[in-house]
Amino acid sequence: MGRINWKENQIVSIQLKDGNHALFQMLSIKGWIAVFNAFDFNDKWEGINLTEDSILFKNFIISKTIFPKSKTVIHKNIEPVKNIVIPEIKINTGTESRKIKVWENTPKEDELIIIGGGNNLLKIENPNDKFNPEYRPIEIKDYDEVKQYELENLRIYPEFNERLWLCSRLKMNIDPLKELAFNRKLDPLCEDYIKIIGGKTKLEELGY
Repeated sequence: MGRINWKENQIVSIQLKDGNHALFQMLSIKGWIAVFNAFDFNDKWEGINLTEDSILFKNFIISKTIFPKSKTVIHKNIEPVKNIVIPEIKINTGTESRKIKVWENTPKEDELIIIGGGNNLLKIENPNDKFNPEYRPIEIKDYDEVKQYELENLRIYPEFNERLWLCSRLKMNIDPLKELAFNRKLDPLCEDYIKIIGGKTKLEELGY
């Protein structure tokens, strides 16, 4: 835990709630990171070869909420991936809020309010005019066509940390917020994630 200065191409590991570690790289714009499909309980990365294909997802994090409350280590001996491009296409869930139920009629049933009324948009940055991106409507049924894109949402502690833990456990890129935005069923392992974004449970009870 403590202060980490932002430096492009710096490789950092972050300890997850079960003692596992995830690996990410700082990108050219402060806040943007590339998370790798690389996890290790011992935080030992000898012989690791990071490539574009190693990238699990790219997202924007609010580092001042994450770094001070997380155990992180800078790994100067790991070669970063050069020239990682920050995504120009993202999914925008809008500004409406709605109440939803997850795992309805099961012991895990929970109710929470999320941002996004189900009218999702594909946001396409305009390199010639950054203040006027293009927005295209996305229907719920279009999930498979756009699932490779990340949400525009800013990631904070411990929502971001819990997502990393889910990726490590499910061995895939999983974003519960995106699943909810497209009315998809969540894996039961997402129970703590729902409690985190629902705000009804003390974080200490969830390992944070």
